[in-house]
Amino acid sequence: MLDRGYPREKLNKPGWFELNSFDQSSEPVDADIVDVSSAGACIQSEKVLDPGRVITLWMELKYTDVQVPCIAEVRWSKAVNNQFKMGLQFLK
Repeated sequence: MLDRGYPREKLNKPGWFELNSFDQSSEPVDADIVDVSSAGACIQSEKVLDPGRVITLWMELKYTDVQVPCIAEVRWSKAVNNQFKMGLQFLK
C-alpha cells in the first residue's frame, strides 16, 4: 500500500506498547499492528493515546521470533468499534 510517500505493508500481527516516562515505567498494553512503513505504523488498541504522546512499540520481525522496540510519536487517533486506531511516526 502506498500512501503519504512511504510504502506500507499490512501486518495484522499482535504487538504491544509501553508509555515512555522518565519518572516511571508503564505496564505493557496489547495492540494489533495494522500496518507498518519505514516512517511509522498504524496500531489498534483498547487504550487511546493523545497525539504527541511518545511510546515504545514492540513488534516481531517478519519471519522470526525476534521482537524489537521502536520509539514512536502518536500523530492521530480515532475510535473504531470499541477500540482506537492510532497512527504512529517513528522517531529517529
